[in-house]
Amino acid sequence: EIDKEKNKVILSEKSVYSDTDMQQRTQTLTSLKVGDNLNGVVTGIAPFGLFINAQGLEGLVHLSEISWDKVTNPGDFYKVEDKIKVQVIGLQDNGKRVAYSIKRLQQDPWKNIVKKYKIGQIVEGEIKSIAQYGAFVKIEDGLNGLIHISELSNKLVKNPAQVVNVGDKVQVMIISISNEDRHLGLSLKRAQNAATKATTKEESSSEDLRELDKILNENKQNPA
Repeated sequence: EIDKEKNKVILSEKSVYSDTDMQQRTQTLTSLKVGDNLNGVVTGIAPFGLFINAQGLEGLVHLSEISWDKVTNPGDFYKVEDKIKVQVIGLQDNGKRVAYSIKRLQQDPWKNIVKKYKIGQIVEGEIKSIAQYGAFVKIEDGLNGLIHISELSNKLVKNPAQVVNVGDKVQVMIISISNEDRHLGLSLKRAQNAATKATTKEESSSEDLRELDKILNENKQNPA
């Protein structure tokens, strides 16, 4: 109902649902508690997450609870009418505010992934996005890192986009591992410096070998 004179709007949640839906919602709420798992369907997608109807109970999966991987667009992961299993992580106002999680029903890949890496290791990654303070790099599914602007080059960098582009494959050195933030601190310049040192050392070794060969040949030609 809309009363323009009184500037008043009357809303009804009950009218949105059929009697069957309301009965199912009521039945679900009678025994529901935080930590329970429900089967649901995606009913809507927003920039901040997914709307899920699980056994008659509408709730939200915030984008931070969609996947263990970094999520910027929920629509990249699920579509409306997709069936999905969710876990209840928040329940307030007798079911009027429900928070769900998808990722908590999935195995956390971080612990297994991070075992393969160590500080000082050089790895390959792909530039996924660029910010004013640096560039974000995807090393593999579930593992991302940041090259801070100060670690992009030995020269002063004011704009990261002048050094790297989205989609670039780069060799980077791991300089920190954050279990709390679940990402790596990376350095492009240190990886490049290490590669330069290795090349210089190899060239120096080759020069030493050439010098040694020269001395041996001279000894053969001029035996004592």
